[in-house]
Parts: sequence; structure tokens; C-alpha cells
Amino acid sequence: NQNGLSEYFFKLLSNKKFMNEYEKVRKRYISEMSHFAYNLMKIPNIKIYPSSANFVLINLGDRDSFDFCCNLLIKHGLYVRECSDKKGLEGNYIRLACRTSKENKEIIKILREELCQY
Repeated sequence: NQNGLSEYFFKLLSNKKFMNEYEKVRKRYISEMSHFAYNLMKIPNIKIYPSSANFVLINLGDRDSFDFCCNLLIKHGLYVRECSDKKGLEGNYIRLACRTSKENKEIIKILREELCQY
């Protein structure tokens, strides 16, 4: 017994053209995520925790994560997830999602500008 939505996805999974395209996009995304994390690791004064998801966790050290996120939003229009409410995280953490290559370059530029000015 299956519903219409699951039937639709089963048809997609059996479509060779769809699966080939999906595999290309999946590999490109994994490559972009690796490149994003690698470039973030080159920024001084932060610690990067890569994940298997579409984001990285960043420890800002002694920099206040709430103030940092507010500054990014006000100054650059960049919304970053502040993680002080996450159980098990002690310190100043933010979460950054991987975006398009162009957006990732802009995010890295902004972070480098903000984090390296001190």
C-alpha cells in the first residue's frame, strides 16, 4: 500500500535519466561543500567542525556569537545561525550553510573581513 507521493518518488528512482542527473548534482554539491569547509579553515581565529550535512559548525573562540551574528546581519545582510541555545555546545558557536559557489565566496570574504580586523 502506497500513497501518491511515494509512488511519484518510486517512479523517479527507477528513471535512469533522473538518477544520472541526481548523481551529477550530488557529487557537485559534495565537492562544493568540501571546498567551502576548506576555505573556512584558512580563516584565522576560528575552529571549523565540518559535518556530513549542508553546514559547518564554527567556534568563534572568545568572540560573542550573538553580537557577531547581529553584526553580520546588520552590516552585510548575512543571516547566520547563532547556536547558544543548542544543548551540549559550550561557548560561542555559529552554523553556516553551504550555498552556491558564488554565495560561498561572498560569505568567506565577509567572514575574513570581520574576523581578521582585530
